[in-house]
Amino acid sequence: MDSLKKKEKIIHTITTTSSNESIIDINTEQSCINPSCFFCTMKEPNSMIRRAGLQRCFKEMPSRDNQALVLVLSGLWNIAMTQPDDPEFPSLGVFRCMASLIQKGIDNKSWLLKDQNIYIPYYAAHIIGSYTMNKAKFAEKAVQSGVIPPLMDLLKGKISWVEQRVAVRALSHLASYEKTFDAVAMYEEDVVKSAMKLASNCLEVVYTKFVGVPDAKERLEYHRDLLTRGVGGLDTENRKAEEWACQLQRWSLYLLNCFACKERSLNLICRQEFLKDLCEMWGGLVNHESPAGVGLIRILCYSKHGRKSIAESKEVVIRLCHISRSSDDWQYIGIDCLLLLLKDQDTRFEVLEISALFLVDLVELRSLADRSNVGEEIARVLLFDYRQIMLKLKSKEVQKVMQEIWDLKVERRKREKTMPKEMVEERRVLVGLIKQQGNHMFCLGDIEEALAKYTEALDLCPLRLRKERVVLYSDRAQCRLLLGDPDAAISDLTRALCLSTPANSHSKSLWRRSQAFDRKGLAKESLMDCVMFLNSCVKTETAKGVKIPYHAARMISKQMEATWIFANLESKASSNQSSKVQESKSYDKQKYDEMMRIMIEKKGLISRLSTIREEPFIGNEEVKRKMERARSKKDFSARSMQASLNLQWSSPLKMSWWWAGAIGAAKQRTENGDAFRGHRSVALVIGVTGIVGNSLAEILPLSDTPGGPWKVYGVARRPRPNWNLDHPVEYIQCDISNTADTQAKLSKLTDVTHIFYVTWALRFTEAENIEANNLMFRNVLQAVIPNAPNLKHVCLQTGLKHYVGPFELVGKIEPHDTPYTEDLPRLSAPNFYYDLEDILAWEVANKEGVTWSVHRPHTILGFSPYSLMNIMGTLCVYAAICKREGMPLLFPGTESVWNAYSIASDADLIAEQEIWAAVDPNARNETFNIHNGDVFKWKHLWKILAEQFGIEKYGLPESGKKVSLTELMKDKGAVWEKIVKDNQLLPNKLEEVGVWWFADFVLGAESIISCMNKSKEHGFLGFRNSKNSLLSWVDKLKAHKIPLQRRASENLLGLP
Repeated sequence: MDSLKKKEKIIHTITTTSSNESIIDINTEQSCINPSCFFCTMKEPNSMIRRAGLQRCFKEMPSRDNQALVLVLSGLWNIAMTQPDDPEFPSLGVFRCMASLIQKGIDNKSWLLKDQNIYIPYYAAHIIGSYTMNKAKFAEKAVQSGVIPPLMDLLKGKISWVEQRVAVRALSHLASYEKTFDAVAMYEEDVVKSAMKLASNCLEVVYTKFVGVPDAKERLEYHRDLLTRGVGGLDTENRKAEEWACQLQRWSLYLLNCFACKERSLNLICRQEFLKDLCEMWGGLVNHESPAGVGLIRILCYSKHGRKSIAESKEVVIRLCHISRSSDDWQYIGIDCLLLLLKDQDTRFEVLEISALFLVDLVELRSLADRSNVGEEIARVLLFDYRQIMLKLKSKEVQKVMQEIWDLKVERRKREKTMPKEMVEERRVLVGLIKQQGNHMFCLGDIEEALAKYTEALDLCPLRLRKERVVLYSDRAQCRLLLGDPDAAISDLTRALCLSTPANSHSKSLWRRSQAFDRKGLAKESLMDCVMFLNSCVKTETAKGVKIPYHAARMISKQMEATWIFANLESKASSNQSSKVQESKSYDKQKYDEMMRIMIEKKGLISRLSTIREEPFIGNEEVKRKMERARSKKDFSARSMQASLNLQWSSPLKMSWWWAGAIGAAKQRTENGDAFRGHRSVALVIGVTGIVGNSLAEILPLSDTPGGPWKVYGVARRPRPNWNLDHPVEYIQCDISNTADTQAKLSKLTDVTHIFYVTWALRFTEAENIEANNLMFRNVLQAVIPNAPNLKHVCLQTGLKHYVGPFELVGKIEPHDTPYTEDLPRLSAPNFYYDLEDILAWEVANKEGVTWSVHRPHTILGFSPYSLMNIMGTLCVYAAICKREGMPLLFPGTESVWNAYSIASDADLIAEQEIWAAVDPNARNETFNIHNGDVFKWKHLWKILAEQFGIEKYGLPESGKKVSLTELMKDKGAVWEKIVKDNQLLPNKLEEVGVWWFADFVLGAESIISCMNKSKEHGFLGFRNSKNSLLSWVDKLKAHKIPLQRRASENLLGLP
């Protein structure tokens, strides 16, 4: 269409309007005497007259030669885009009118190049496509009106690629309906050949005719106008041209899908050259809606002819294998294709010797997209008729792989099924020791020996210890990468990512596999892994003050260049010219911005054909505002690319009032702060009257709590206490140690989305603790998980006994060195915390899409008269008795503890971390320590406690002998009864409010310090001042008339 370049006088942008009223008012400033004026007809209030007039307009429009015709078409285009289901225009002849206008533009070149008629075929084809997008009856009307022949002419390229784009869109809609498919199929060979040619060549056409044109002034003016709508310059043109090129390719594939689904023209579609082209059609990161080429390949795999053709192409099979072993959103489609080929006995052996080498790494994949037991299905298909296969296979490498799958999925599983739990724990400890040896060898630079140690640990590690195996596979892959074996590294890293929960979520493995793919020259796969890795680093588009790894920014920049849809064409152009075509720097930034925008969006997983849609047109002023918002938006992309230059941002960090620095998807709120309608999340708090359960009951219902608005169920064994009545919680009295009671009351809670398990039972021995607490936890999970379809997360609270052992063994076993970190191995002693974590992992693994978190607080400062471990209440009762008796407030611990640094955990802070972990995807399936984030000395806090009760004498006993509260308080029951009676406090007995043995244990333990680094690294930066924390909880105890005393000038606390 070189003749179109003569149309230099077309310089006016077609400015359309955003509503029917605006269209009608275009000519209101001047009177109109034309009885067939479209705009005047639209203003006619009488519907019958208006409809008759519009019908006449559509009938006469193709025969007119009027400069205003393009304005009418642009108005109709806007109406069709915004109201595609409105039957008025389709019933009045709009389709026949548009078909005639397209045909006129094709047949009459002089008319096409006159005035602004060059725009008309584009608008006309677009109008047909919009009206046939949703309604089959409109499509039938369009076919009867003869739209297919002119659309076919546009499809064949009789004007330009811009018109081809809207023609293939309209024909795809017509072909997608059963009632109109036959009409399109009358031109079957031409349609299929044209669509195949477009899909294969459209990128080259768009680059040659538009993007690669050195001088923007040489580009067709009307192309520039249609792409930008008069808003934006060269950058917008290039970006939109890239987007339209991807759409043209994608919609051509859609049209081919319509024929392939019906097994039509497979002899054309399954040509080997085209199948190879399909493997490379992915649309770049701009395409986040369609599986593109691999989607068509999967449809072909459903037919016998298609499977045979694909199996004959080694290149296509290898490409499917790479997709199946990547973190691409369409990974599951690659797996589907390979399984379909393997299930067909006619193609099984042709692809087995290639695919088995890749699929062996996926046999432990549990879920992917909306599919479960993916690995089991892969293993079942591969091992079908195993004995016969082994006899027929010629490749020793493939035989070894098949034997490995058999041993893993059959023999080893059978052996480990009966493995005692004690042996599993022994293996866990032994594997941990061997892994440490491997780490030591790695640090010394002995990579081969480290590789051997990691392999030894993997051979010993039970299959059920998935988390441990993730780390071992990933570390072994790092060794293989350093030894120059990227293929083996990719294999190990894929296995690690399959074992991670959810799949493809282990950040170290993602980065390492990205490097391995890069060494293999697999740029797309490397880019996808790097995208996932950066997501784990930055977390969300709202994150600020976060460093992007420089090496990752460099990698993603490199792979973006390599995978740009015009990269090969740009390379060819530069090799054929003395000077390379220079793209603007701002356009490069646009590419990266668009790519990173895709990163932070959830890519839709399409398992079937979907309607082709376009973004509705918005008036020019709104377009400008929208583009300004897009430019100012700091998405993941801008951050990542800026990281390669600046490494960090200088923007101030915004924190919520209680969730300091918490970042991620959890902080989803409307921009204007409007309240949400209804509840978005439903919490089930087990132990709602406990010390942390009470804080959860207060914080969850608040309006700005992340993940909210929250509906809260609160479960406790006893009747609801008065001090809990003001919490907006649906209280459920339930004994969770009773299986029947738990099932009867909790299985009904089908709307629960999050479980917070913050309770436990104390027995005399650890063996009894294990039995009692295991039963309680199992009862809750087995009552809720199967009956709550929307369950997302289970939060389990344990404690620092994880690191020091049970109470009965403290001092008898060697604890870990401080500070305690979450990755320390378990102690070789019974501990019900260990059992609860194992139960959690087991029960959650059986529910698709459910994540978990474990929280290990220190000594908890909080409010709850019912809490077993309420150190605050115990110390306050002790101080009240000392005040009443005139006794000094002696510290029940040693001098070393008195002077040592200690830490504590505020109950509200614990609740905040648990809520953060429940709703932030970056915290899923992790264990976190939690404490206030500062250190204190008991000699300082003890002074504050004494001052609160007006006690002048306090501190260590002068005798130097350690005080035991258990002994000191055992005969103070009568004193306590008088305090309660005299001050009208809540009636209770001393043994109910003072847990003396626990206070002796806490204040007698030395150097119990845990580390909060992991929590901070994952995004939770909350903290508390321990001094202020103690004072605030004392004040709360006062307000609820819990038995305390006032200062020296006051009587006992709790009185009005």
